Amino acid sequence: MFITRLFYGFNIVKILLVTQYFWPENFRINDLALKLHRKGHSVTVMTGKPNYPGGKLFSGYSVFSKSIDNFGGIEVRRVPLIPRGTGNRLQLMLNYLSFALFSCPWFHSDFAMNSMLFLYMSLLQ
Repeated sequence: MFITRLFYGFNIVKILLVTQYFWPENFRINDLALKLHRKGHSVTVMTGKPNYPGGKLFSGYSVFSKSIDNFGGIEVRRVPLIPRGTGNRLQLMLNYLSFALFSCPWFHSDFAMNSMLFLYMSLLQ
């Protein structure tokens, strides 16, 4: 995989992965984060509250609370997010915009502490 070959030249890289969807939602970025972590890199994930595919927040999460999870030794920082709902284009647009808006304050402080940034976006319908 090209991405993992990219990191071979470094000893230990501090990586900030920014993705709207992450564990416990099932996306390939979860595997990439684990692989980078197993290679010895320091990985932090900034993501939204899990709400895909049902459109409602998963049990144990609320819209505006800030939370930190652990996924296989990876710190997962969850920013507030308006759930995507089901089929309503306006609510889906608010979902994407809320992630971008609420990520900004955390992104600014987290980016300064990392040496590499990886953005992952999955366009869902």
